[in-house]
Amino acid sequence: MVVTVTAERSGAGSGSPGRGGFIPRLLQAARAELARAFAVQPPGPLEQQDRELLERVARAVRRRRMQAPAVLFLESVKPLGFVGSQAMWFLRPFATAVLRRPADYDRFARLLERRDGIEALLERIEAGDADEGRDEGSAEGEVEP
Repeated sequence: MVVTVTAERSGAGSGSPGRGGFIPRLLQAARAELARAFAVQPPGPLEQQDRELLERVARAVRRRRMQAPAVLFLESVKPLGFVGSQAMWFLRPFATAVLRRPADYDRFARLLERRDGIEALLERIEAGDADEGRDEGSAEGEVEP
C-alpha cells in the first residue's frame, strides 16, 4: 500500500496537527486505502468469459468422471478459495511456462478470489451431472425390449 500525502505549508499554523494538518490528512488517506483492502468480491455477476471458463473446467471434470471427488474437494476448500488464488498467483511463473492458455490461468485465479467463484464451479459441475443423468434415463426408456 502506497499512501502519498503532500504537506502544504503556506503560512504559520497550517502544518498544525489540529485542522487540515499533515497527520489528519495522512490518517484520512490511510482510512480510504484500508476501506478497500479486504474487498475480495468484485461487484456484479460473472462475465461471459468467466462462465465459459467454468463450463470448460466442469466439462473436463465430467469427462474424467470425477464429479463426486471434485464436489467433495471443492466443498471442503470453499472457505480457502482466496488463499488458493493467492497460491496460484505465487506459482504463476512456473505454471504459465507449461500451459497453453496463460490468460485462462489468470482468469481462473481471479475467479477463485471471488467469494462466489467456487460455488459457481460447483453449480456447473452439478448441473452437468444432472443433465447427463437425464440423458441416460431418457436413452434407457427408448431402448426396445
